[in-house]
This record gives sequence, C-alpha cells and structure tokens, in this order.
Amino acid sequence: MKIRPWASILLVIPLGMASGFITGGIPVPGRTVSAVSFFQMYGASCAPSTKRSYTLDQINGVLANIDAENIAAKLFRNLYFAIGDVEVERLMGKWYMVVDSPTVHSEQCSVSYYSLVDNDVYTATFSTRQYSLAGNSTVNYNGYGIKIGPDPGQVLINTGHPADPCPYFPIRLGSVDERGQYSYMILTQPLKHPTVVLARDPLDFELSHRAEVEDFLSRYGFTKPLALLNVNTTVHFTNASACLDAYLFYKNL
Repeated sequence: MKIRPWASILLVIPLGMASGFITGGIPVPGRTVSAVSFFQMYGASCAPSTKRSYTLDQINGVLANIDAENIAAKLFRNLYFAIGDVEVERLMGKWYMVVDSPTVHSEQCSVSYYSLVDNDVYTATFSTRQYSLAGNSTVNYNGYGIKIGPDPGQVLINTGHPADPCPYFPIRLGSVDERGQYSYMILTQPLKHPTVVLARDPLDFELSHRAEVEDFLSRYGFTKPLALLNVNTTVHFTNASACLDAYLFYKNL
C-alpha cells in the first residue's frame, strides 16, 4: 500500500497516549459511527471554496484508498487520543484566542462568544461570534457549532471565517474551572492545521496552562504538521498583555 506524504505525517499513533493527556478514556471509532463515516460527514461539513483545501485533499485520499476504513480509524485515533466525551454546556461563554495559525488568520486579539441554542443528551447546536482586530479595524465573524452524537469527533465548530471553509473540532480540553467551564480548548482540523487554542483567561493561561499546551502541540506534531508537503504552517502564542486594550474594547460591543 502506497503511503502519501500527508499520511506519513498523521498515521503514527502517539507513544504518549497514556501519559496523562487522556480525558474520559480513549475514543474507539465505531461506537456509534465508523471512522469512514466520520470523515465523510466531516468533508460534507466544509463550505464550498475556490481555494485548494489540503484538508479536503486528505479526506478524499483516505476515502479513495482500498484500505479506507483502517486508515481512517488510525487517523481518528491519532487526532482524538487525548479527549473523551465533550460536555457542550462547558464550552459555552467567552473565549480568548491564545494560540493561532497566522498563515491562515491575519487578525489579532480574537475573542469568541459561544451561546447554546439547543441541547439534549446526544445532540446540541450553538452559535459563535468572533471579534478580532484587523489593522485599525474590528471585524466579526458569525458561525455555529453542532454536536451530533456522543463520540469524540462529533462536535464540529464552523467559525464563519472566510479562511476556514472546514470546521474545527476539539482534541484536548483543560480542567473544569470554578464556573464549571473548560479552562482551555485546543481546536484543529484533520491535517492538524490550522490549529487554535482558546482560553477563558489569557493571563491565567500564561501562568497555569501554557507550558503543558506548548508541550502537547510540539510533542504530537501540531507546530509544523505539513513540513513534508513544503507548506508553511506555524502556530503563534498571543501576547495577552498587548491585547488587553482590545479585550476591554470588546466588552462595550
């Protein structure tokens, strides 16, 4: 079986799967849907775009392979080894973007608000609104999130950003804070790019969580995931102090 460059990036299951990054148990594709069905669903969730999508190229390559189910299952585990069930209620509220992929997003000092629209045992819908600085202007993007089942991978977040035709999904969640909310959340796409990290408190993130997140992103290939494809991808940690004025401004919107 011929392995394409992107597959060699992603098919290696991390050796640190049991190193303390597990939240709620290791997911097993097939509990409710097959891994192939998951990637079919994901591809269908991408908005039409005139630009080439490496994400869709990857998905189509997986689905066209004669060993699609096995490859898809490995990809699934490689992405979701550090997360279990997601409690959507704990995702709601205000998020600060503390890590971004600047080769995709040119904006800075982004803040997002998640608001629950509908929720039951296995499904949920919520709205998202992101405010960012673009030069001397403020821009905002309206998106939505859905939960379509109990498995990891069944929470998808469409930001509404024109550079993000495909949705993100959470792959790691921080501890629950005193308000009952996840303290931070790592979001990515099937190629591990773009990747962003959202936190409830950017200054607390710097003090309490940055080191573990930085280690996680570096250890599991999220810092330069497309190097073998000669695609420039980096992640950038936000200077929270430099964004304080913008954060205060957003409160008045």
